[in-house]
Amino acid sequence: MPQSSAPASSERRSFARVPYRIPCAFEHRGARLGGIVTDVAARGIFVESSHRIPPGTELSFVLRDPRGPYQVTGRVVHEKRSHRSARQVVSGGFSVRLDVIPEPFFQLLVELGLG
Repeated sequence: MPQSSAPASSERRSFARVPYRIPCAFEHRGARLGGIVTDVAARGIFVESSHRIPPGTELSFVLRDPRGPYQVTGRVVHEKRSHRSARQVVSGGFSVRLDVIPEPFFQLLVELGLG
């Protein structure tokens, strides 16, 4: 059976990602919300969350890493929805392209091999 592979041009990521779990908090429409960052890249994060945040939304996050909190700002570029029947198994979330990366968070990215 022949194997098919997606063309290289279908990959939209500009930077490599690495798994790294960090609890986070953010505000959207006046509500204080939370999620889990599940991976990081040099210019972005993926936030696993049950909250639906539309692409284009600008958010500020407090990432609660054991080394200390990091504050980053970015814009949602993609929302991953899970079907309501699968939410106990597969969670949704959203990708964020970071606009503001403070020096302490940049140092973490360097330690993870991303800077």
